[in-house]
Amino acid sequence: MWTPTRLSPLDEFASAFIADIDDHTQVRSEALASAVRSRYDLPPFPGIDDLRVLCGALGIPLWNLPAAVPETWGTNFAYGDEVHIGVQSGLRLQAQESTIVHEIREALENAFHRVKPAYVPLSTHDNRQMNGVSDRFAGYMLMETDASRALLRELGFDFAEFARRTGRSLPAVLLRLQQLFPASAGSTPVIGTWLFDADWPRVESRQAQLTDLEARYAAKLHGFTQRKGKMTGQVFPRIGSRLADFSVLREAVRRERPCSATITGMGLLPDTDYLVLAEPILPRGVPWRMLVTAVRLDGVPDIAPLLARLRPDDLGERPQGL
Repeated sequence: MWTPTRLSPLDEFASAFIADIDDHTQVRSEALASAVRSRYDLPPFPGIDDLRVLCGALGIPLWNLPAAVPETWGTNFAYGDEVHIGVQSGLRLQAQESTIVHEIREALENAFHRVKPAYVPLSTHDNRQMNGVSDRFAGYMLMETDASRALLRELGFDFAEFARRTGRSLPAVLLRLQQLFPASAGSTPVIGTWLFDADWPRVESRQAQLTDLEARYAAKLHGFTQRKGKMTGQVFPRIGSRLADFSVLREAVRRERPCSATITGMGLLPDTDYLVLAEPILPRGVPWRMLVTAVRLDGVPDIAPLLARLRPDDLGERPQGL
């Protein structure tokens, strides 16, 4: 049987990266993403064309999956001596980008073990373990850390505008925020943010109602907490909360424009109160999404560009209630 005498581009990269690593627990997502970005000269916020070029440089052919597998966003598989990636052709552009990077991470994990048999890999067939690793890697690849932090500060922590500027989806942005601004990254602004979402088929068919929107994504920046016993845990949404349960959010949908309110009584000092911004996203007037951002008052100067863009209707003070 013929044996290749030269490593594929994917295996060459894997061999160099894994040289001093013996176990999957030693692979850091950010370090791996940084190595890929540096080796293949990717921009801080790569788009679909950049990712196609990357796959070509790694020697990975890209395919459209047949329509017969509509429930699968993407897959990677070996065919002969090549690793291939298949992506569902009907996906929106942002989903295609994240899926390609997700599959590249799985292909890399398999390559690490292929080029170094002593390496202890993650099972790429164990979705429960592998998906989280691949999603973290995708976040680092699609939103480079220093560039993302700088742009978010420049935009006044305007997450919707950041998503537009970088071509990323709002859910992906919220998932990445937690890594970008942990409690150790600075003191202000202290922010909690939630994305309420309705199922897209109901939005597309114009059947979505206010009661369909629930909080599906959240991020806590600079130490924002909803620990037991904290007023923030009682007042603000949690994953699974219904938009219809919050009067400020209902009013923003009714007015079809951003609204703000100051939530008072959150602590002994005024600076522990919060300014809440509710930005409805209503395609053709149909409820789809609501981005809710709660900013502790000592951090309001940091969000001046966001306030300038939204120009929200001020709903006044709300004592301990949203």
